[in-house]
Amino acid sequence: MEKAQAKAEVFELKEKLQNIQKDRDLIEAKAKTEMRVLAREIKSLRKSQPDLKEELEMVIKDKIKLQVQHYRSSMLFEDKHYIDLAEMMIFHHLYVEAVNCCICVVGIVRIQIKLDVL
Repeated sequence: MEKAQAKAEVFELKEKLQNIQKDRDLIEAKAKTEMRVLAREIKSLRKSQPDLKEELEMVIKDKIKLQVQHYRSSMLFEDKHYIDLAEMMIFHHLYVEAVNCCICVVGIVRIQIKLDVL
């Protein structure tokens, strides 16, 4: 009687082990799939990053030109001193924006590095 009970317990434990192994295999397969997707996303982001940086630089340059033109056309005083002051203020503002953009890019790179480590 004890032998039959022991065999039943062994059989139950074997079934539980098989179920656990199946679950583990499924989880590993899902993890591999997700890692492949993340790797593709990272590659895509890395490929598009230089184009986006170039586009950002062009937009910043255009913005500077437009703001300088706007300030020059709207100024009541055509004195060179006031124009230089306005240009300095614009360039300072754009420099701050460019630094903020760089900080964002560094954040993106940090996230990419973290994903690569995983």
